Formats: sequence, C-alpha cells, structure tokens
Amino acid sequence: MAKIIISLLAAFLCYGAIMGLSSATLISPWFPAGTALLFSAITGFAFAHKWEKFTNTASFIPNYICHLIAVTGVLGASFYIINYAFADSSTTHTVKAVVERRYTETRYKSKRIRRNVYGRGEPYKVYYMELRFENGMKKSRLIDIKKFNRLRKGDTVNVDIARGALYVPVIKK
Repeated sequence: MAKIIISLLAAFLCYGAIMGLSSATLISPWFPAGTALLFSAITGFAFAHKWEKFTNTASFIPNYICHLIAVTGVLGASFYIINYAFADSSTTHTVKAVVERRYTETRYKSKRIRRNVYGRGEPYKVYYMELRFENGMKKSRLIDIKKFNRLRKGDTVNVDIARGALYVPVIKK
C-alpha cells in the first residue's frame, strides 16, 4: 500500500511540474508530451511485466497503462525541470511581447464545514495576460492586479528569455 501511495504522489508531482513549467517554456507543450508518450509507449511493450508487483495482476493492459502514465510523467517532468533549472543565465536577453489579451479567473478558497469535511469557500480572482512573441507563440502569464490594471491589449512588454539547458528558450522571472 505504501508503494502505491508513494507512486501516486510522485506521479502527481511530475504532472504538476509539467503544468507549472510549461507556461514558462517557449515550446508547444505537445512536442515534449508527444515525445514522452511515444517513448513510453514503445518501452511499455518491453517493461509492462515489471509492473505486475505494483498492479497485482499478470494482465498486460493494466501494466501497460501504468507504465504509460508513470514514464510519460517522469520523462515530461524531467524535460521541463532540467531545461528550466539549468538554463544558461549568460544567454538572458530581453524580447518584446505584445499583450494579446488580459483576463481573470475566479478561484475559490476551501472552507472547513466540520471535521474532515471541506467545501467551496469564498471566491477570489487571479489575473493573467496572454503574450504573443515575435515567433507567433502565445503564453499566458500570471500577474498581480497592479500590473493588470496598468496593461491594455496591444501594449508591448519586455520579457527576459534565457536559453534552457536543452536549448529550449525559457521565460525567466
């Protein structure tokens, strides 16, 4: 049981890293995801039987699916983490990006109703701007309300870009 919990936690962390760092990486998220999925699909035929202890079954399909989910997450997270964390700071340069749109999302705090029971609490807003870079790529960035109120559609903002460790450009804060 402990193996299952640790494995699920690791998978959530990997997919969380992918979601968090994909907005700061100037590449279509389909390329790393597709590459990781293709690699895990190919290796799944050879390593699906290794998941028998984890799934407690000798059936190929559940073992193959576990392999796909785990290896795709680990490879995708590895790509984004290595590329962003080891970006070459000496290559940092400023590029101009156009504010394509600015928008808000409503999120909700969690509210404790009683012991071990939580529900949806009060709403709050988070503010975003969607940037269009010179190469046509669009990326959404979280901003504070002060910057949100100051920016308008069509404004130009300066963004610091560095070359990632795997040669994929990343947005540095």
